[in-house]
Amino acid sequence: MIDRQTGLLISIKSPEAIAQAIITYKNDPQLRANMAENGYQHIANNFTVENTVDETLAMYETLKNELL
Repeated sequence: MIDRQTGLLISIKSPEAIAQAIITYKNDPQLRANMAENGYQHIANNFTVENTVDETLAMYETLKNELL
């Protein structure tokens, strides 16, 4: 999640911050739509099958090298 681009980063320990985020979304339909579209594009561009496989293989390679 990218704060203020794909969502609002807030502290889960702050009821006031949670309430303010809800109010912000409630009062701004364009913001909701923009963040939804930005979130979709971020996932589509960064979490492809190819990227996921490459990152998983790289992680396993790193672990293998650390254990040898």
